[in-house]
Amino acid sequence: MKRYLLFIFLTVFFSTASADWLNRGYLKYGFSFLDMPFDSPTSGLEDQQIYQRFGGRLMTEKSWSSITVAAHYDIQYIFALQDSLDSSLDADPGNLFDLTAIPVDQANQQLVHRFDRLYAHYRGKNISIKAGRQALTWGHGMMFQVMDIFNPFSPVALDTDYKNGNDMLYGEWLTSRGDDVQVLYVPRNNAEGDLAIDSSAFATKFHGLLFETDFDILIARNNNIELAAIGLARPIRQSMWRLDVLTNYLAEGELGYSFVTNLDYSWVWLNHNVYGFVEYMYDSEGQRIQGGLPLLKHHYAATSLRIELHPLVNFSPSIISSLEDNSGLFYLTVYYDWMQDLNASLGAIIPYGEKNASFSQAGKSFQFLISAYF
Repeated sequence: MKRYLLFIFLTVFFSTASADWLNRGYLKYGFSFLDMPFDSPTSGLEDQQIYQRFGGRLMTEKSWSSITVAAHYDIQYIFALQDSLDSSLDADPGNLFDLTAIPVDQANQQLVHRFDRLYAHYRGKNISIKAGRQALTWGHGMMFQVMDIFNPFSPVALDTDYKNGNDMLYGEWLTSRGDDVQVLYVPRNNAEGDLAIDSSAFATKFHGLLFETDFDILIARNNNIELAAIGLARPIRQSMWRLDVLTNYLAEGELGYSFVTNLDYSWVWLNHNVYGFVEYMYDSEGQRIQGGLPLLKHHYAATSLRIELHPLVNFSPSIISSLEDNSGLFYLTVYYDWMQDLNASLGAIIPYGEKNASFSQAGKSFQFLISAYF
């Protein structure tokens, strides 16, 4: 059945083109070059890796009064010039429904297509309920995420248009004061493919405003781990300060905690618009992996600028640093709004640090991405 995902969605997509449906999408091409040090943890792969990725997303949406239904079909083809493929394109690990098909899965190429969004959404006067494959983002982190517990992006991700979706039941209630309460249930399967409470997630979050400070209070249970978190955001003169603090019970019964705080500011320099931020993260465990990037130390810092060189061109230098071993990543990106619905991005990652430091084995990389929207 899954092999017919494309045929099914294209039939629906084009059959609704003239009806009262909102249809849109994009096509993308990406090229990446990775130069790994010979003693890196991925030394089983070839030292120099070149990938080309072709992708597309078709999105359709229909609303009737207070009800909206939506579906996003995503297809990705990745090709490696070497005989090894270190790819994150895989099935739906843990999701209740397997909406992914992999018709091509070879040593140097892979074709994956899936329904990445498939949900129904009800909006009432003070209540909202959404059920199905969807995505959710919580927290105030810029690069580091401690409160975003569902598929956070890598701090050095070049393509951040859409997070991977989760099968989820989500509800939101808006109070008369303007505060809101969010609740969710994420059913997940265990390693045997059976629905398991210990693998699932439950969460409740309250969001309010007090003394010009936005605050969030989160209580959750995710993958059999109990979590509690608080988030704050308030203006300080012309800048914005944010803080997320999360605590969780470790397997040994001890209490672990992590937090991230940042401050951002916008200004004009030599007639160019500039935006920048600084951020610090502490993790008591030192065992965090965010979007595939290992963060295995306790203290991290990041800073980034975004400089508008031209109304169509932005340049962004960034640094991610481990404060314990003086290693890190220089991350340079250039964004070019080529046309109204066409843009291109260039990214380069250069690690620094001593031989055995945490980031020194990350490898140099170069990425190019072009996106066309319709």
